[in-house]
Amino acid sequence: MAEKFKWTIPNVLSVYRLCISPFIFATLLLDKNTLFTVLLSISLVTDILDGFIARQFNMMTKIGAKLDSIADTVTVILAIGGMLIFKQGDISPFLKKFYILIGS
Repeated sequence: MAEKFKWTIPNVLSVYRLCISPFIFATLLLDKNTLFTVLLSISLVTDILDGFIARQFNMMTKIGAKLDSIADTVTVILAIGGMLIFKQGDISPFLKKFYILIGS
């Protein structure tokens, strides 16, 4: 039998990260570096909090772990996108190594 989704605080934080992702992506398209940084930082902090709360208060679930993993992947992709768009001048001398790092 499939596990039923529970609206625990860690799951709400993971859902938040997934819901805010399109807005973070929009900041990339609109070249809004400061807003991108703020929203991505909030996303990263909620990632730390959801894991801490889940472990501390024994709120770990299989669905929550999958949800967190998906949200983590999306957040990392957005962070890489931000680096490529907003910090292109800083990373351009290391672009080949950067792509190798991302690829691995």
